Amino acid sequence: MTTPSNFICSTGSSGMTYDYDRQRIGSNDLHKLLQTFESIVDTLAKNERRYKERRDDWIEQIQAGAEVRAALAHVKRHGIERLFWGLIQGYQMEPKDRKVIERASKAFSKSRLNRIRPEKAMETYEATLKEYRLFLETVKRVLNRGNLHTEDSSTVVPVGCITLINAGGFSTKQMGDVKKVVENAVRKLKARGLSKVCYGTAQVTNQLRQGRVLAFYQIDSDQLFIRGNLKGKQGLAESVVIHELGHRLHRKFLMSKNDEIKSIYKRLKGDHREAIRSMMRDPNQHPKPGSEFTQGRTTYVFGEVFLTDGYEEAVRIHDKADPAKKGHIKLKNWFKYEGGAFVSQYASTSFEENFAEMIAHYCQGTLPDDQVRMLETVLS
Repeated sequence: MTTPSNFICSTGSSGMTYDYDRQRIGSNDLHKLLQTFESIVDTLAKNERRYKERRDDWIEQIQAGAEVRAALAHVKRHGIERLFWGLIQGYQMEPKDRKVIERASKAFSKSRLNRIRPEKAMETYEATLKEYRLFLETVKRVLNRGNLHTEDSSTVVPVGCITLINAGGFSTKQMGDVKKVVENAVRKLKARGLSKVCYGTAQVTNQLRQGRVLAFYQIDSDQLFIRGNLKGKQGLAESVVIHELGHRLHRKFLMSKNDEIKSIYKRLKGDHREAIRSMMRDPNQHPKPGSEFTQGRTTYVFGEVFLTDGYEEAVRIHDKADPAKKGHIKLKNWFKYEGGAFVSQYASTSFEENFAEMIAHYCQGTLPDDQVRMLETVLS
């Protein structure tokens, strides 16, 4: 297949070029994955009639549960989730088929199968086999139609050197929101001299692997995924897109400076602990009774500071809309969330996330001056 000309994008000083078709999982690989998945479904179906006839047999129930677990183990071993991600990335689909493929992608991205109780094993076996057959039929239908995302298709939206792929059937307005988010993110990255991470495709999809995140970066395929329906969270999405491209910067361009990136995290972690100790010791920095904070859709009101049964300082809180709903937060946990040396609570979780968070704040002009100096040492 010939690569459309404006699917190849030069990133300037890095010398890197990007080929859309090379990133997409190839047709041969998809068909091999399909054959493997079909053999897994056939194996699972082999004893279907026997299990239906012996529903009250305890030994058969245990065996049925074991077969379900074995089928999923084969799915994980052979990386069958790549079949469904490949379809989402490469193919236009009917809305009904897309929902099935996204559901399969979510199901097979789970790290493990929940425990199957013997008394539920037959029911689970039948439901699993029915679902796998639906997945299989849908994959075959999508591949047989062969309706690929191409340069001329309405599912492709260029944003400079990043190409958005509408893999979720989103409206023109929704894609326009995502386009504006990516444009702003790219502009801020380029303003900081980081244009080399602005390349490739971004899959705009309903199904993201990691919970309710707005975007994520898949390291092995060097692929950016963005949630299509932002629901008014464009500002946050912009920051998240920069954060995820910060992971690309780290993994693709700065692995030679990995020790320096770890060193920054280690230093900030020490500063963070000391900052929390300082805030704990200073009553003026404790939450003030009557002050408020919002988490999700709920606003809470602070009460007094007290000692728990474990002799730890905590602060009472209640729901502003329903004062009868009461609880407390340990002060050390509140300060981890609210303050300290890291630019965010998430930055404190690992050196990789700290670096990506620093990049996001750096590009948006909110990184503290001392951390700007640390970061620019790595970037230089």
